[in-house]
Amino acid sequence: MLVRRVKGSAAEAGIVPGDLLLSLNGQPIRDDADVEKCVEKSSPGEILPIVIERDGQRLDLSVKLGEEPYVRCPGAIGRYRNLRADDFPFVFEHDIPLTLDECGGPIIDLDGNAIGITIARVAQHGCMAIPADAIEPLVLRLKNE
Repeated sequence: MLVRRVKGSAAEAGIVPGDLLLSLNGQPIRDDADVEKCVEKSSPGEILPIVIERDGQRLDLSVKLGEEPYVRCPGAIGRYRNLRADDFPFVFEHDIPLTLDECGGPIIDLDGNAIGITIARVAQHGCMAIPADAIEPLVLRLKNE
């Protein structure tokens, strides 16, 4: 898998954009889903061996997994780690039935409070949303980039 962006633990481990990720924790990596599967089976703080190829040379590195950014939001079903590459700070899942063109709208709880904005439909799970309290800082950050 070609590494396109690097941040956090991966950057600290020495991985850079352009590296080819060959394996993580002894498992071959072909795409983002393979990385996600490896990380889901591991715990925050755990150190995983990682093999990359850079400029034709194989490098063995170790990456220490960071703390998982979980969120629980009123009206949300469960808590979810953000694995999106879009740098959304947190996401939560809801089961409001939406069509593709309805994503991007507000989620209102039974008391009339806006609790988030739907960002994507997720097969077999419902939809993913950004919590309301995370939206303003995200918009300000995006405006300043």
